[in-house]
Amino acid sequence: MTTNAPTPAVNGEHNDGSWRRTTSVLSVSQLITWGILYYSFAVYMPQMHADLGWSIPAISAGFAIATLVSGITAPLVGRIIDRSGSRTIMALGAAVGIAGLGLWSAAHHLAVFYLALAIIGLAQAATLYAPAFATVIRHHPTNSRSAIITITLAGGLASTIFSPLAQILSDQGTWRTGLFVLTIGFALTVLPLNYSLPQDDNRDATATNNEPAAKRTGNAQQRPAALWWVAVVWTLTSGVSTAFAVHIVAFLIDNGHGAAAAASIAGAAGIGKVAGRVLIAAGSRLSSTTMLRISLGIQAVALTVPLVWNTTLASLLMVTVFGATAGSLTVLRPILLAELFGKEGFATKNGEVQLITTISKASTPVLAGIAVAAVGYTNTWLGLALIVTVAIAITFRALGTKPSRTPTVLAIDCQAGESSRDALLIKPQR
Repeated sequence: MTTNAPTPAVNGEHNDGSWRRTTSVLSVSQLITWGILYYSFAVYMPQMHADLGWSIPAISAGFAIATLVSGITAPLVGRIIDRSGSRTIMALGAAVGIAGLGLWSAAHHLAVFYLALAIIGLAQAATLYAPAFATVIRHHPTNSRSAIITITLAGGLASTIFSPLAQILSDQGTWRTGLFVLTIGFALTVLPLNYSLPQDDNRDATATNNEPAAKRTGNAQQRPAALWWVAVVWTLTSGVSTAFAVHIVAFLIDNGHGAAAAASIAGAAGIGKVAGRVLIAAGSRLSSTTMLRISLGIQAVALTVPLVWNTTLASLLMVTVFGATAGSLTVLRPILLAELFGKEGFATKNGEVQLITTISKASTPVLAGIAVAAVGYTNTWLGLALIVTVAIAITFRALGTKPSRTPTVLAIDCQAGESSRDALLIKPQR
């Protein structure tokens, strides 16, 4: 008599298609979370200015506070996820987000508003891409690449859906009522979605802890400096992307485009970001290191196109292509970190990189503004292209000239009838 044994699980990952459910849950959750915790701010800022009389810089400071709090707390959130899993922290993050949104909708004083945005920043650290990526890499490492691409495609649609929705809701009353309705929607959707994510078990940790330290750490132990070189690359590229986003309209106007035309051209970056993530999916046979270098090379060239060919078509091409490469970099960072270091400690490493890039995002627009005042937009744009070129060179210093193929230890839980045993499968890491 034979019995049907359960499907073996690799690193706790059952081959039953559960990764598709996790990806679907996270895609919807990220769409709503990005739309409400992030993109609604731009819609309500001018309305708050008109209603409360606060200056635009004072209101913008609230967004900066949220960004800084999110970046500063990212390593702590990562360590918690590595130790306890992501379901609880993402559910708690949603609850914190509800509190922050509610306080924001009731704020009548700047101090209360800043406190609300600080709370929202904490919620962002616990609910946006970083913990979502950690979830799929932790539970579904085999399918994590496809899952990450799908999740970021959903997140990329957040502004398209929620910016007009936030405006429509406020048109029915005030920015306070619109934000309150969004808060209720957030509570009814994101909190239960995040709590429905897979619960961590301790099988992987037990199996892993029984292995020698050299096997457990894999590439991370062999190349401890690689993480910091990766952080430098993303510090440079995220700084360039932020400077581009802040100064692109002014650059286009300086290049002779009208204000309305410049704003329309700048909008093509959003389309490019979605296209870039689709192209990453199409290039699945390439290593993440190769795709990173290709993306950065294209980005550096794109920045120089309108400097040598100053036409509307050239500017539109630059913005679209730059958006595509920026979108691809969002996907490539978690994939590259997972390929280099494996899933163990992934959330902590990703959080450390996020902290450094957040500082870059906060400072680069100011530095770019100083550069524009000193040398003009043309030379500043050449400087951005040079920074991207330096980032490419660093990838060769940090990652070598060939994709890493260091063996990675994967735990397999094999069961047959009522007996079970643990085995180790060593597969080359691609």
